[in-house]
Amino acid sequence: MMTKKTMTIVSVFMVVALTAVGFAAWLITGTIDYKAEGSFVANELDDKYFKVEVVFDAHITDDKGTADVNEARNNGNVIFGRPDEDEFSANDAWLSYSVNDEEEKLTVIATVKFIPDGGFSRNIDNQEDKDMEYYLYEAKESGSVSDPTITEQYRTIRVKIDINELFNSEGVQTSTNYQWFDWAVQLGYIQYPTAHVVEEGKTYATATNKLSWVKNELDAQGNLQSLTAETDKFKDGYLYIDLTKDMFEIQYANESATEATEAIAKIEINFNWGTAVSETTGEGESKVTTYFNPYNFFLKDTHKPEEKVNVNNYLKATVSAENTTYSLVATEENIEDDPSTPEDEDTDHANDKTIRYKDLAQRMLDYIRDHLNYTAPVYADDGETITTPAKGIQFSFELLEGEPEAIN
Repeated sequence: MMTKKTMTIVSVFMVVALTAVGFAAWLITGTIDYKAEGSFVANELDDKYFKVEVVFDAHITDDKGTADVNEARNNGNVIFGRPDEDEFSANDAWLSYSVNDEEEKLTVIATVKFIPDGGFSRNIDNQEDKDMEYYLYEAKESGSVSDPTITEQYRTIRVKIDINELFNSEGVQTSTNYQWFDWAVQLGYIQYPTAHVVEEGKTYATATNKLSWVKNELDAQGNLQSLTAETDKFKDGYLYIDLTKDMFEIQYANESATEATEAIAKIEINFNWGTAVSETTGEGESKVTTYFNPYNFFLKDTHKPEEKVNVNNYLKATVSAENTTYSLVATEENIEDDPSTPEDEDTDHANDKTIRYKDLAQRMLDYIRDHLNYTAPVYADDGETITTPAKGIQFSFELLEGEPEAIN
């Protein structure tokens, strides 16, 4: 911060004494010719203003990804859709899809843009480079003038990935959208996302470049707490990383360019299908689990529609006069009912542990369509009244001030 200090002017006043010499009174005076200068003093000010924003990779809307870039939607959509295959349907497939269905897209690239007012520069008249270190460097001084304590650090930019919730005008959360994702994971329909910082042609494999799960609440000292639970992750926490100066790449046009307007860091976010459509092969260190698109999974010979499969949970709907509430409930061992027999075809087997692959497919696709698929709200002409409420859920990508990176 720049502080204004008082301007001081030094004033000099000289006194000359009179001395009597003999009878005659002569006056000998000294010469006064003195100029005093005062100065303005101000604190040093570095203009390191910047803004940070994020854009998602464009989602091409046609089925082959060949639409003109101007027709792309810059929206970060995650699509649990039809498989990425040229063949429309196998001859013996009992689960099919339409060519009008959107193609699966389970990876999103988020580009974090760091845009300083003064731009980036290098190798100009032996001046200090305006790079990421220049803009993120921060020195904090405390203590007294005679015994100061200086803490040198680099600022960081925190990325927080969560499920988007609704809040009222008082800031109170009014939705529990997280439960639909948490339940989808527990039902085995999808997985929790993973994310990491990437460079062109390179994926960081080290833990320091992967986003980690942390709890919503800080500890008593105000520090982040790791979240190790396997379920309810979006209920209790979120994914995060603090982007440091070395994770950004300044966008010089070429190696000889000396100026640029922004630096970027890219984060790849990966979603996937869940354990209900997975297969594990191998043993020990060779053990591999593969997660399939439902169409490809149910196309396998061992997954005929009437064949049986065990499930651990089901979504229970409780209907009242006011509304319908949902809960995730453990299944029960089938005692009398056999879901594969014709006479039980119309019987409610919602809580059965053993169901058919046909039932599993229907539950999966219904759940994703009814509870995850996002449809934006429709507003009336006044622009405020909602005529059709929003449906489904969104994930949020938030940029915050992170914990500073210490300078050793």
